[in-house]
Amino acid sequence: LGSRDLAMLLTFLDGALRATELTGLRVSDVSLDSGRLFIASGKGKKSRMVAIGDHTKRLLRRYAFLRDASVGVKAGADAPFFQTDDGRAFSYDGLRSWFVRLKHRAGVPRAFPHLLRHTSAIRTLAVPGSDLFTLQAKLGHADITTTSRYLNMANEQLNERQRGFS
Repeated sequence: LGSRDLAMLLTFLDGALRATELTGLRVSDVSLDSGRLFIASGKGKKSRMVAIGDHTKRLLRRYAFLRDASVGVKAGADAPFFQTDDGRAFSYDGLRSWFVRLKHRAGVPRAFPHLLRHTSAIRTLAVPGSDLFTLQAKLGHADITTTSRYLNMANEQLNERQRGFS
């Protein structure tokens, strides 16, 4: 479960996924070779591909190995990628409860799944060479103006850092 929890957190953060996108991931949607996640039904029932980094890919591979080893058989293509203790898909409420438990265990006062999505967006913009159109594709936004809101958040964070160095 620790391996699953870490893999889920990093998938949220690295992929900038919505909660329902994470709970909807199937085994066939996760390519551990290419490091791509197929989001079959995002907001507005739109699909997209999301790339993840090598570290997240390694943790997903480890979790998948342990998940399959615990039941003694490889999960089918249509099985949920992330499973509860009893092998079922997470419900939205179950995912929120899981997150609240992790938050309390870690002693983090303000954390929720969508905050990881925002954090991912802002961190993506902080990477040299990143652009709004790439972020728009990653987040699955239909309108660039929705994505541009993250520029303001990133600028506020930059201003805070600059004040700290002054």
